[in-house]
Amino acid sequence: MTLCRVGVFLLFFVSIPVGAATLSETTVANFEGTALTPHRWLVVGQPGGKKPAGASISLTRNRLQVRRGKGALSFRYPRGKKTVPLLVFTGIIRGFAKLRFWVRSQKDELWILSIKDLDGAVFSARIPLKAGVWKRVLLRPSHFVCNRESPVQKPRLDTTRLFRGIAGFGLNAVPQLKKRGLNSISIDQWEVTGPSYRLHRGPYIVSGRKTLRKPLWIKGPLILRPGSRLTVLSRRFVLEGPLWAKKGSRLRMKGGVWRFKQAYRYQHRLTFDKGSRLVLEKGIWWGHHMQAVIAVKKARLRLKQVRMLLRGWTLNLHARASLSMTKVQGVGEILLYDRSSFKAVDSTGVML
Repeated sequence: MTLCRVGVFLLFFVSIPVGAATLSETTVANFEGTALTPHRWLVVGQPGGKKPAGASISLTRNRLQVRRGKGALSFRYPRGKKTVPLLVFTGIIRGFAKLRFWVRSQKDELWILSIKDLDGAVFSARIPLKAGVWKRVLLRPSHFVCNRESPVQKPRLDTTRLFRGIAGFGLNAVPQLKKRGLNSISIDQWEVTGPSYRLHRGPYIVSGRKTLRKPLWIKGPLILRPGSRLTVLSRRFVLEGPLWAKKGSRLRMKGGVWRFKQAYRYQHRLTFDKGSRLVLEKGIWWGHHMQAVIAVKKARLRLKQVRMLLRGWTLNLHARASLSMTKVQGVGEILLYDRSSFKAVDSTGVML
């Protein structure tokens, strides 16, 4: 069983305010509802990805399998098969500060959590479990160690190079150990605490030149006045509102995750007026819903080494507006008007 081949995923994310001036991102699952969604969990197999026969997840109300409240997650899996069952949590882990949960195994087990960074390095943390005994787990990034068989070796886990998901499995399920029979893992009160942001409520208006070096969450419109310059160098930036770059303004974002948060498709538009500029470099553009971007006369948009993690976006290039892309992944749909220009080099997912 090679940990470096464990796949990880992202489907769900929530945010919880922690103070008047800050906001932290936390994924929480207490399993008190009637279904596992929206805190989605998957069962896959290694190797091959297909769920092994006999492996399953469910909500349990069995008192022995619940640590707090009325419900918990139950993961049943066979041991000694050719395919090792993996339990995959689908949630944000980029920048995580700590992971807390309760776990219980029906039989003695060595429970392993594995994560894979954007460079292909695989890290794991090992949790020994005694049969029938609940264990409270608190893991920080320093508890994850790079696997010896990882294709990319790193001295430590850099959480800024993470993005999606955590996979767990029981070592006794590995066929080489020759264990047999079913085992059951119960998980309760799962909580992933993410990074903190400085919170700004209301319109964020930029005049002159401004550089952002620390994480910022804007709950309101971002407005760049004519001729202004905004440079975002922080590793994390969230805009929960529309963007309006007025005549001759410039927005440059480099080296981070830029989240444009919407409650539904096309809720907030990103508008670039005459002569304005957008420059995105070496980062991730992330959004849950369809995004609308409008570039009017002589607006210039340039993206380089950007990964687009969107449900989709629609870019409207009006007359004499231009867009250039270099090494951009997951571009999406682009609408071109007369006398607009578009160029893509080494980019994927372009739809015209």
